[in-house]
Amino acid sequence: MNAIIESLAPQINLTYAEAATLSANAKDQATAAVEKALECGRLMLKQKESLQRLSGKERCGWIEWLESNCPDISEQTARRYMALAKRSHVSGYFEDFSTLRQAYLATGILKQAPKVEPTPVDAKTPWVRYTRPLDNFRNWYNTRVEDEPLENWDTTLLRLLSNELRWFVNLHSDIQRLREKIQQETEED
Repeated sequence: MNAIIESLAPQINLTYAEAATLSANAKDQATAAVEKALECGRLMLKQKESLQRLSGKERCGWIEWLESNCPDISEQTARRYMALAKRSHVSGYFEDFSTLRQAYLATGILKQAPKVEPTPVDAKTPWVRYTRPLDNFRNWYNTRVEDEPLENWDTTLLRLLSNELRWFVNLHSDIQRLREKIQQETEED
């Protein structure tokens, strides 16, 4: 067995080095693509502002101008690039992308996967299917409070989180009441 491993090691090392080089080149090219998309977005914002100044109106015919002068750029791509450019001045904006893929999605370099219609809820479907997202949320929360204690969270985030979790609290209360009722009925029998 050692003879096989040793005979393939040079090929493995060579193909790994090639893959690593190609990966680094791809990342460099993709980063350059994100930077160009950002530059394009800034230029489009300038053009739109110029059209607004000339017309004196908020609705300045920007889309018509884009269609006439830049037919290869879709309205959706223009909006995505301009939104990227508007947000790019925010400190740490690009650091918010945990992966380069998220930056590519923001620029449209990668297309967002089409949304798949969820399968209808069936009360007889195993519980694990419905509790797994709760486990994911619990893991996210535990990791988040390890990094930043709850007391340090932004008040807006706390308010939004509280609103989103309200129905969980109600569900938990309903389940507790039902369990107590079942327990009482069991004790009475």
